[in-house]
Amino acid sequence: MKQRQWILVIGILLIASGVLFLLGELNWLSFLGTLIPLFWGGIFVVGATLFLNVFLRDREQWWAIIPAGVLASLGATILTSQIPFLDTFSGFVFLGGMGATFLIVYLFNRQHWWALIPGGILALLAGVVLVGEIPWIGGALQGTMFLAGLGLGFLLLYFFRREHWWAIIPGGVLLVLSLLPPASEIGWLNNLIPLILFVGIGAVFFALYSVTQMRWALWVALGTAGFGLLIQLASSPAALSSSLFALLLILGGGYMLLRGRQRD
Repeated sequence: MKQRQWILVIGILLIASGVLFLLGELNWLSFLGTLIPLFWGGIFVVGATLFLNVFLRDREQWWAIIPAGVLASLGATILTSQIPFLDTFSGFVFLGGMGATFLIVYLFNRQHWWALIPGGILALLAGVVLVGEIPWIGGALQGTMFLAGLGLGFLLLYFFRREHWWAIIPGGVLLVLSLLPPASEIGWLNNLIPLILFVGIGAVFFALYSVTQMRWALWVALGTAGFGLLIQLASSPAALSSSLFALLLILGGGYMLLRGRQRD
């Protein structure tokens, strides 16, 4: 089918959908009763099939995967919501379907690496929604999953495109932040949150320095970690502060010994 014909088909579908929606708002389709959601779900699935057919006929038309996936996700969500034991998973179905759509775009053409970003984020949100349906799992774990998933997404971007070294920074910082919710629920770790945060961020910049050999990243790593230690010493109980101060002295002494040995 030629491009002009497809434009006409899409235009007709949009007009028909608009008319049906208007009729539904005017209650002129009330005779369908409980079949109305199934009717709309079927409409979306049919639309998805048409766009999928565009891609199957010509693999160069990869863009058709996106509207096909969106419409299929909407249709599946509507249909799922009508099934009693599956209605609570409607959000997971929609977000998971959308995420899978962009991941499929990448799998069919590895040059479209950008599709990994929305695909990964949407798949992550789907996982968070799914976990939220489990009664015994608290909000801390959901927060950890969300932050860690976002962080891994940035690190995957660096893994596939090494020139995007900057992705190490948000990826690493998000992974460090993902440690804070569970740490806040553990008694002895709750007192070490400033240390975990700033030393963790320092470790991220040290990793960046190790990969890129950019000296500014090393100074940021040392400054951030040192600031974290000072904050921890100032905010911790006396016994813990003394222990951290002793550890700081030991680390400083060890560093000086290594420097002296290297000069020899």
